[in-house]
Amino acid sequence: MTLQIHKPVVASDCCGQHEVCERDRMLNAIKIKIEYFDDEDLDQYSGIASDMHTEKAMEEFCEVLYTLQAKEVSDWLHSLQLRSVHLPDQLKNEALLIVKEQHGNR
Repeated sequence: MTLQIHKPVVASDCCGQHEVCERDRMLNAIKIKIEYFDDEDLDQYSGIASDMHTEKAMEEFCEVLYTLQAKEVSDWLHSLQLRSVHLPDQLKNEALLIVKEQHGNR
């Protein structure tokens, strides 16, 4: 499992003297941590619509989903979202069912 941290972006024309500039700078300074589940290969599908995945892609998503523990599925879906990787439509119901069952077991 690896973490990827995005560095803050500060506008070069920001003088730091104004509330709007300062607010934007502070918001950009928030670090987003992305957790990987031995699924770095799925990043190649970033930006592809959930209904446009190939059969090969489906197999790769299935391999990850079916090797996760039920309690990890929610975090994995969040990780995919942060990475702009859209879960194939064919797996959405199953993944959401796992998450729902896991929340019911708490």
